[in-house]
Amino acid sequence: MSTIPSCSSVKLGRKEKVGYALGDLASNFSYGFVSLFLLYFYTDIYGLTATQASLIFLIARTIDAVYNLLIATSLIKPKPNTVN
Repeated sequence: MSTIPSCSSVKLGRKEKVGYALGDLASNFSYGFVSLFLLYFYTDIYGLTATQASLIFLIARTIDAVYNLLIATSLIKPKPNTVN
């Protein structure tokens, strides 16, 4: 009988590791640039203080974290008990 390797036994090559690392780096750069622009907009154009702008970021990230947990728990369903 043939066994299927689990995901944990699959080894990534060096090219794949570098590819994933570069993709993650690009994602973090884009997120950082958007956050930097929003901070500039809130403080210099909209006229908020740095404390108020950072509070907006903190509240948004907290709401996002709670919402992600709620969605994840609603999508994970327990496996039904089956008797063979």
